[in-house]
Amino acid sequence: MTTRNGTPKIDWRGLIECTTTIVTAIATIVLAYGANRIASESNGIAAKSNQLAEYVTKTEQLNHVAAWIHQDKPGEGYDVVISNASDLPVYDVFVGASLQTSYDNPKPAITKCLAEYHGTNYALGTVAPGKWRVRIGMPSPSMSHRLGATVVFRDTEGRVWVRDANGKVAEIKQNPVDYVVDPRHCGGGLPYGLTPMEKYTD
Repeated sequence: MTTRNGTPKIDWRGLIECTTTIVTAIATIVLAYGANRIASESNGIAAKSNQLAEYVTKTEQLNHVAAWIHQDKPGEGYDVVISNASDLPVYDVFVGASLQTSYDNPKPAITKCLAEYHGTNYALGTVAPGKWRVRIGMPSPSMSHRLGATVVFRDTEGRVWVRDANGKVAEIKQNPVDYVVDPRHCGGGLPYGLTPMEKYTD
């Protein structure tokens, strides 16, 4: 189609329709890309949330179990306090009390045999919720030493944990007694019975 002077007549309606089609196609592509990206990010967030939830569930009881050294009065011996602030018992519990030889070379406070001078292990068995004292009467350390306490236990899901005197936490694949007692050094047996506990109040 041409005008009166012979120049081609512009089909504005067709041009608008064509432009609209192109814009719509571009918008559709952009929206599809954005939707895919959002879906991908949402899946990633969901996966991380699930991992976090699993970790929180896994470590829930661990985060409520700890041990530390306690002294009632200056000049008296030191005892070990174990706290189970969870709602359920923990099992196969051992606590270790150690004399740290220096701040630069701390010991974990669980020894592989009672014969090792730097620490002593105590088998507690099952520890109910609450705070408990193990009376050991360790003497006060010298100026160049410090005392530390470690706890090893099995949670209600059967996982075995170690929280050492330096605050480091680890899951281990051994039974607590196998972790504490090294048969190469201790003759292959448990060298002690259960240590009595008493209720501890702050």
